[in-house]
Amino acid sequence: MSGARTSVALMLAVLFLASSVSVVWAHANFVRSDPPSDAVLETAPDRLQLWFSEPVEPGFSEVQVLDASRRRVDRGDSHVAPDDAASMVVSVAPLERGTYTVAWSVLSTVDGHVTRGVYSLNVGVEPPAQTAASLPPEASAELPYEAGIRWLGYLSAAALVGTLLFRLLVLDPTARRLGLAGAVLPAVERRWRRLLWTAFGALGGATVAALALQVVVTRGSQELTVGAVLGELVFSTRWGVVWLARLGLVLAFGGVLFWLPRHDQRRAARIGVAVGGGVLLTYSLNSHGAALSELAAVAVAADWLHLAAVSLWVGGLFSLVLVLPGALRPLAPTDRSRFLAHLIPRFSALAIASVGTLLATGVYQAWVHVGSFGALLETLYGKSLLTKLGLAAPLLLLGAGNLLIIRPRLAAAVASVGYRSQEPPAPSARGARLSGTFWRLVSAEAILATLVLLATGVLTSSSPARQTFEQIQATRPLVMNAQARNLNLALTVSPPRAGPSTYTVLIRDGAGRPVDDAERVDLRFSYLDEALGTSIATAEPQGDGRYVARGSFIGFDGRWQVELLVRQPGQDDARAAFRLGVTATSAAEEPAGPGAGPISQLPSLNVQLLLAAGLALLGAALFVYVARTVGVRSLEGGVLALASVAVVGLGIFLVARVQPVGAVVPDDIRALQNPYPPTEESLAIGQDIYRAQCQTCHGVNGRGDGPLASTLNPRPADFRVHMAAGHTDGELFSWLSNGVEGTGMPAFRDQLSEEERWHAINFIKTFAPSDG
Repeated sequence: MSGARTSVALMLAVLFLASSVSVVWAHANFVRSDPPSDAVLETAPDRLQLWFSEPVEPGFSEVQVLDASRRRVDRGDSHVAPDDAASMVVSVAPLERGTYTVAWSVLSTVDGHVTRGVYSLNVGVEPPAQTAASLPPEASAELPYEAGIRWLGYLSAAALVGTLLFRLLVLDPTARRLGLAGAVLPAVERRWRRLLWTAFGALGGATVAALALQVVVTRGSQELTVGAVLGELVFSTRWGVVWLARLGLVLAFGGVLFWLPRHDQRRAARIGVAVGGGVLLTYSLNSHGAALSELAAVAVAADWLHLAAVSLWVGGLFSLVLVLPGALRPLAPTDRSRFLAHLIPRFSALAIASVGTLLATGVYQAWVHVGSFGALLETLYGKSLLTKLGLAAPLLLLGAGNLLIIRPRLAAAVASVGYRSQEPPAPSARGARLSGTFWRLVSAEAILATLVLLATGVLTSSSPARQTFEQIQATRPLVMNAQARNLNLALTVSPPRAGPSTYTVLIRDGAGRPVDDAERVDLRFSYLDEALGTSIATAEPQGDGRYVARGSFIGFDGRWQVELLVRQPGQDDARAAFRLGVTATSAAEEPAGPGAGPISQLPSLNVQLLLAAGLALLGAALFVYVARTVGVRSLEGGVLALASVAVVGLGIFLVARVQPVGAVVPDDIRALQNPYPPTEESLAIGQDIYRAQCQTCHGVNGRGDGPLASTLNPRPADFRVHMAAGHTDGELFSWLSNGVEGTGMPAFRDQLSEEERWHAINFIKTFAPSDG
């Protein structure tokens, strides 16, 4: 079998391993529980069920329930739910009144991370002031060790793959083109093999260290022998299967290195590249991308392309620093300059293609795993990404300096010397100086690249920023502010998620003084994704301008509106409205206005299309650049062209998959929701419209008793009755826009803008009868 066929066969085998992996999520982070975390229960449950963000390994996952004295009150039978691999169930003994702590520890089936957390459960008692909460699992004690092991693995794998590719695509072709192969290639052999064997040893060490750390972490406090944990971990978990594949590929790489000096080196190197690509794929199979519920295959491919591009670039830098000096030593000074003048643009073409691929796949990964500036700035993952970008920026500048400044000057210095007759050219002092500058810049690039990979190790060892930031938001009270009738209103929701929460209203007058004389402070909760009616909670005064209501007024995920009504003696009611996008773990305030939909974890539709199309265009630009500078028929050109086509395909695929996030087109106009919350400004606009257009028929108080009411048959609607009947926003908007046939109600769609009609509806709804 030829080397090319062998390489293809090996890569197909690794891809088969990838295709056999089921689609899952990410770090196994706590999502929700039944009963809900921090709940206050009248009767004790006989079982608890917890859900996580991805499937967990049954043999290394456990849930415990502890009382105030840390005595276990569960029955010790925690297990993965039969119908949901991402859920665990545990039964409990009869519980007395009190506060209990639920502690969980689970092993991810995807990346092998162990996550732990606690939350409280209250039976017949109010929760204490400080209750246990499930915290973001991003600062585990083993993270520094895991990050270091991943860094060593990335660094050694990149050195192996990149060094082989540098020899195949840059060093050998340059030497042969200049007729210097006889002098250069024998001189480079010793350094080249030393670098390969060193990287191989480091990769083997990182592979063994990863298993050792995993055994320590998964064993935890379990009373199991190391041998028992080792056997179950390697042969019974997904992480273990991927680790075994990596170990096999590392050993195969050792065989390739042993084969190198005894057979055709180019053939062996190509097989080594294929095996190294498989090693990189095993890292991608345990990456955050493999944990997505959708497009996991695309995310794994993007992660693999990212690692491959890093290997091509970083491994090439190591070769320039550690291998190339040996190749240049037997050459005359002018030949050294000439060799560099031809080698730099060839390597730069590879580096540019690598950087383009890194940018394309990096943007995609940041889009998927970060998703917001808050997640970027407030999580370990986000800070590691910022550090990585901060190190990559000077790395790019140094590379650009070599390509745009050193290479042209070096080529000019070589051309200025020239060859006269058959005598060797005189050495160029300028060429020697430029060569020295080149080596210094490349050495600095290699150091920065090593640090970039260190930041990558920390980044991939921590929980994705999007998940961690959601948990941060879930533990952080949500505070929303508004002004109404010269009052400053603040509504705090804690915890900000579906289920039992505390709603605190803080009222201050225009001078900042607390308002304690409110006759009534009501909170009206409306579900905006469906017409389910309104629930009302009355906040009780606590002093110092604070009014508090507690309960499960927001019962499930979706878009909610909380309308605040403050009634003071002798004054008009003050009204404010807030809109929230609620999930099982968090809530966030939504903007008002047309198009306001559920809070989404993804960018807007336009941003999604822009990012996806940008990936495709970037890939196309890379392909054109490769075709013009390197050509697509050579080995190096074919590799680069294939990478460019992969980026184009990824971009086109994402363009085709882009869907409007949260943009639900209603099946019936009745399901329309008012995009403008009833703020003081909206109500003022609506009141002006009502007085000008509606009051003559419907009257000052909306009772259908205006000056023209007696002349109409049937009489105008009494809004107190119609608002109590629970008509939806869509119905009101339709009647206001199109009129009501058979009545004196005219159509206002040509007289009022769409926004004005929505503001009018907000004011009309204030005529609804109050419960108090």
